[in-house]
Formats: sequence, structure tokens, C-alpha cells
Amino acid sequence: MKAKLFFTFSLLLGLLLSNAQSPAFTHFKEIDQNARFVKIDLLGNCYISDASVLYKYDRQFNQQYAFSDFSIGSIHSVDVTNPMKILLFSKDFMRLTFLNNTLANQNKPYLLTDLNIMQAACICSSYDNGFWVFDEVTDALIRFDANARKVSESKTINQIVGCKLQPLQMQEMGNKYLLICDTINGLIVFDLYGTYLKTIPIKDIKSFSIWKDQVVFVKENNLTILNMDNIQTLTMALPQPGVKDAVLFDKYLILINAKGKISVYMH
Repeated sequence: MKAKLFFTFSLLLGLLLSNAQSPAFTHFKEIDQNARFVKIDLLGNCYISDASVLYKYDRQFNQQYAFSDFSIGSIHSVDVTNPMKILLFSKDFMRLTFLNNTLANQNKPYLLTDLNIMQAACICSSYDNGFWVFDEVTDALIRFDANARKVSESKTINQIVGCKLQPLQMQEMGNKYLLICDTINGLIVFDLYGTYLKTIPIKDIKSFSIWKDQVVFVKENNLTILNMDNIQTLTMALPQPGVKDAVLFDKYLILINAKGKISVYMH
């Protein structure tokens, strides 16, 4: 297994780098959206949001569907781990909405206050078609099943990790890990049952994405790919300045700059 992981990481290095200073990316297209974030599901569909509307694009970056519901407040985050059950979180009103693959409502939105969650920092999908909540009030990780029934709750995170977290993003990875992004402390790693595993002290990560069981993020206008099993990283210069977030999928690199402009590159 370790040999396979090393080969995969070496292959990524060969595909993504022409040399340490010159990434082999060529410009493909611009997407006319003022984006707050971008996500890609395992099928290659691209999701873009300006915090008011969620747009879905196909693998060729043609717009297919759009979702908006101003009664739920602004869109804080979206988890597209399951492309048939997309989780949309509105932090303003502490509401969860689940969408199908055409961005239509699957059911009535959940009010987190009805689940005794008064203030959630982050939400993400869980492996059992349920969801995780990082509860700021109790400072705990809570997992709910597909019917919004609580199935587990961690001890106080401060006691487990040894510091107070200020999480910006949370996501499951590879049916193995639950990752929490904290700009001060780095990536905090749990297993899928909420057991703390380790802290990877890479500072100033504001968001991340997952590609081929690797963690992808932007740091100091460089693209970094982190192998979770051996904690090795690949770092390369991005093809344009001022990038705040990046997503990799197959041959594509999708970038968002500080003004919300989206550029797509190929490698």
C-alpha cells in the first residue's frame, strides 16, 4: 500500500510539474461568475456560488442548473461529496438544505436549532448519508444520520486537541478521515467516528479541496498538494497572481482570485 501511495504521488509530480519553477498549465477558459467558492464532485461537475445562488456546470463547464432560496439566507458552504445529495449550509439562519443532482430540494430544510445546535461553525456530509456539525457552543463534533438523528458526539475539542479551534471548513476524505481547516493550528485530522488522530501544523490554510485522496490548498500563491498518509507535499507556483482558492480535477485546475473571478487551466 505504501508503495502504491508513493507511486501515485510521484505520478502527480510528473503530471503537474514541468519543473520546480514552471508548472505546465495552459489557460482554457474564464467563467463569468462572481464566485465566493467553487467545488467539484467525483463526476467532474463544477459548482460555483456567489453566496446567493448555487450554479452547477458540467464537465465541459457549461451551466446546467441553478438554485436559490433567499428565505434560507446566504450560502455559507456546500458539500458535494455525494453528487446525488448535495449539502448546503446557511449559517445566517442555521439551516441545512439537501439538493439532488439537478439542484432541486430533496426535503424540507433542517433547522439546526431544532436539533439543539445553537451555533455551528462548520457542516459537512458524513459517510452514512448524514452530516457532521462542529458545535461552537459545546465545542464538540456531532454526527447525525440520514434522518437527522444524533448518533455520536465527541468530547470537548479543546481538551482533545489541546487548543481552541476556529474552524473554517470541514470535510470527510477517502472514507478514512474527517479534516478540519484552522488558519492558526493547521489541518486537524479525525477518523470517521470523531476520534482525534493528529494535527498537521501548516498555517494559514483558509480552505481546501480533495483530489485523488490528496488535500489541495493555496498558500502564498502556491498550489500545495498534501498526501495524508505520509504527509509529503508538492508545491508549485500558480499560473496567475492573487489566487485565493484552487480546485483540481482530472486535467483541470480551477482558480478563484480575490475579486471572485474564475479561471480554468489545463495541464
